[in-house]
Amino acid sequence: MAGNCWGQVVQQTPPMVMQIGNHREVISFNVTQLSDTPIVLGMSWLHRHSPALAWYQRQLTFGSSYCAEHCILPSPEGEEDDPQLQLGTLQAVPLKYAAFLEVFCEKEADKLPPHRSYDCKIDLLPGATLPTGKLYSMSEDELQELREFIDLNLKRGFIRESKAVGGSPVFFVKKKDTPQKGLWWTIEF
Repeated sequence: MAGNCWGQVVQQTPPMVMQIGNHREVISFNVTQLSDTPIVLGMSWLHRHSPALAWYQRQLTFGSSYCAEHCILPSPEGEEDDPQLQLGTLQAVPLKYAAFLEVFCEKEADKLPPHRSYDCKIDLLPGATLPTGKLYSMSEDELQELREFIDLNLKRGFIRESKAVGGSPVFFVKKKDTPQKGLWWTIEF
C-alpha cells in the first residue's frame, strides 16, 4: 500500500499483537490518513488467513489450516472457543490507543503482567519501625466497597493476606457528577 486509493502511507508501526477472538498474530501496520476506517487488512492478509465473514452479524471466523497452525490460541479449560470479533470493537478505542488494545480488555485486566528483569524487591532494614497510619471511620457503603475490593483483588492474585505490622490507611471520596452512586477508593502511602 505505497500510495493508492487508500492514501499515502505516512508511517509503519512497530510489530504489535493483533487479536480477534482466539486468533492472534504479530503484525506491522501501514498508517495512512484514512478518516473513518480504523484498519484495512488487505487482500494478501485475507488470502493468507481466509476468514469466513458473516456480514449480517459482522463477525469473522478463522478456520484455515494456516490459522490453525500459526494463529489460533488454545482455549483455557472450561471455556468454549469463540473465534469471532464484533467488528465495532476496534472503533470503541480511539485510534491513537489502538496499539494498546490489550489494556482495554477486561479479561486481560484480571492478570498481572509477567515478572521482568527490572522487577524490584523492597527489603526493610532489620529492626526498622514501620510507621502506623491513621484509622478512618467508614460508613456501611464504604466498608462494603472495601470488602468487595479486597475480595476481588485476593481472587485475582493482585494482593495477598499479610500479617505485617505496618500498613497504609484507606479512605473513600464520593464521586461527583455521576448518575450512579460511587466511591473513589484512596490509599494514603
